[in-house]
Amino acid sequence: MEKTKALVSVLQDQWTRVWDMWEEMIHTIPDDEWRKGDVDYLIPARHLVHVLTCDDALSEEIPLDQYQDFKLFDVREWGTPAEKLPNRRVALSKLAEVRAAVGEKLAKLDDAALLEPEKVHPWTGQTRMGKLLYVLRHSQQHLGEVNAELSRRGIKKVRGVREILREAETAYSVLDVTGDK
Repeated sequence: MEKTKALVSVLQDQWTRVWDMWEEMIHTIPDDEWRKGDVDYLIPARHLVHVLTCDDALSEEIPLDQYQDFKLFDVREWGTPAEKLPNRRVALSKLAEVRAAVGEKLAKLDDAALLEPEKVHPWTGQTRMGKLLYVLRHSQQHLGEVNAELSRRGIKKVRGVREILREAETAYSVLDVTGDK
């Protein structure tokens, strides 16, 4: 019986979109704003360390207490002095690393595996897909928090859904998808 990957494909696509937005954010924020914030919680570098650590840890099939805390970064996301957080170059490198690692894990799954019960992190969802959606939502939540902070500081924020939809509408309007023309 052939294994289907329609759901896996949707997850891969959505994760690609959120990682693209994180990458755009890292490129957009000026160096002098990357490790800065009026409120310690709202420092962009801090959010990225947290999100990438969670993406990597929760995509593993091991309990969180067995995850190597300093696998990706030599600092903790919360409580570390801002100047010790990774710079943008390191952030981009780690984003690429986690993107590849999670992408490989997703590629090994099929739709049936996604619908199996989540045994390792059941607090995130009833199924593996539920867990992966939880992790994806978590990443998007932090991206939204950073975007709100960037907007408050007057810094160009990452393109949102409206901008992306407008671009897509424009792109599709110039295509002849009906075959009538």
